[in-house]
Amino acid sequence: MAKKTAAPLTFERFLRSIKVDKSHDHAEVLLLTCIDFRFFTLIAKEMDCKGLTGKYDHFILAGAALGAALDFSDAHLPEPKPPECSCKPLLPRLHWQQVFIEHVQIALKLHSTINRIIIIEHRECGAYKAFLKPEGYPKPTPKKDPERDAHKAQADKLEQIIKAHFPSLKVDKWLAQLKPDEVGPLMKHTPDARDSLLIESLS
Repeated sequence: MAKKTAAPLTFERFLRSIKVDKSHDHAEVLLLTCIDFRFFTLIAKEMDCKGLTGKYDHFILAGAALGAALDFSDAHLPEPKPPECSCKPLLPRLHWQQVFIEHVQIALKLHSTINRIIIIEHRECGAYKAFLKPEGYPKPTPKKDPERDAHKAQADKLEQIIKAHFPSLKVDKWLAQLKPDEVGPLMKHTPDARDSLLIESLS
């Protein structure tokens, strides 16, 4: 008799599995997401509805894992390279990865109770188009999903960086998308609009 395969872990089940200590007011999770405005409200609702209200710090960076993992010299940028910025950069010019790592450090200093980082990437990400794939990614098929592969590669890369600096932290990697695409905080939507936020595991 064939063994039943376990159902894939959903984001809802994952959040419910996180045991938080309500006896103190410190964060226990650091959440990393992209700057895309469409996702703020929906992700916050997901976190809050699953019992994580007041138990996570939220760091926002363009591209989420991509922004914290890329080497921001201009060598990786597609042709034609963008023109030099006419404004003078602040010195020292902090690398985006350094900014992320230093924010993790200060979060841990303020909340020694933080034990995991949750990375939430999202499809149709403008940062991925700007830095990696200007033409965008093709629609996924049952056999190929280049967009998911790109997000997984950057999330895996960031996980290695995090583990190198903070080996005791757990890292959880997810990929979100809006369905339907027009749902967002500036649109009229029903109270259950968070059902339009689909989040799949990148592990």
